[in-house]
Amino acid sequence: MGARRFLLWLFLVFSLSLPGCVTRGVPPSPTNPVAMPSSPISPPPLVKKKPVAPEHPVPPPSPVPFLSPCGTITRSSSGQWLDFLMAGKGILPKGASDRAVLARAEKNAVDRLDRCSGMTRELSSFYEGNSVSSLRDRRETLKKIRKILGLFPRFHVVRESCREAGQSRSCEVAIEGRVKSLHPPDPGFLLRTSGVGHSGLLRAGESVTLRIFSTRPARVYLVDVDEQGRGILLDPEPLTKGVAVPAGIWVSFPTDGQKSLSLEAALPPKLPKVAGHLWVVAREEKASLPAKAQPEGAEGSLPIFKDFFGGFLSPVVHLKAGWTFRVIPYEVVGGSAPSSGTSAPANR
Repeated sequence: MGARRFLLWLFLVFSLSLPGCVTRGVPPSPTNPVAMPSSPISPPPLVKKKPVAPEHPVPPPSPVPFLSPCGTITRSSSGQWLDFLMAGKGILPKGASDRAVLARAEKNAVDRLDRCSGMTRELSSFYEGNSVSSLRDRRETLKKIRKILGLFPRFHVVRESCREAGQSRSCEVAIEGRVKSLHPPDPGFLLRTSGVGHSGLLRAGESVTLRIFSTRPARVYLVDVDEQGRGILLDPEPLTKGVAVPAGIWVSFPTDGQKSLSLEAALPPKLPKVAGHLWVVAREEKASLPAKAQPEGAEGSLPIFKDFFGGFLSPVVHLKAGWTFRVIPYEVVGGSAPSSGTSAPANR
């Protein structure tokens, strides 16, 4: 019995010493190379997952409308109004008040609205540029036209910010509002004119013959308007008549039937020159002259409007029938009259 236990113990010791024999429960060790793997086991590779696109892609943010050069301008369904959102910037020297700089920025926004909406271009079509016209005169005349037509925008400020940089102070604003669109009853009703001196320059004593072309049968009124807005109607005929101008034909004024009427450039005493504007106002022949458009006196045989813009032009441009006009700046200077001087027809 004892011999059998000895042999069993010897067998266990012998089996543990055999190569390749690993008993359960014996951990691998440097002294047991068989139990250790021949090469290190690398971890499984990581699989990179592709990002899953959302079912409804989110569009990139759109730019803020008033940060673009022309903001946003939309026309109403009737075509008579423009809704806008416009930005402007004002810069003044350092130390200027925010109120002054903001006012400059608002004006810049309104000027940008005029350019982007085409308002400046449309208003300028009524003004005949020539050698005596200036940027200031054009600006002041267009301002009067804008007032008569009610084209000043109404708006409120939706954003403003000011800061100082170096020697200047700047402010940025965004304005939102509405402005009436220049929408005449008949956009195809146009006038062309020629004959006011040498591109608007007249010599004292020079005879003037104005030529008029209309795209519609019209009744035309010629009014000499000074810088104070006082107008003289250059036609002794009844105001309800006007000068008949057929469509598509050049008509000279004074007409052949007005032999007793002549136009001559005059210079007030002791003045080297004088400036004014000749307004050629037309209504469609079928339209009646408004009752409000009545003269307030006379100079000799010629009717006078103390306030040409409010007393005559405003009632005409509020006709439901077609109307149009043209403004010709002129300047009368001393000296002998030039031998020739008719300007080329000006296109509107």
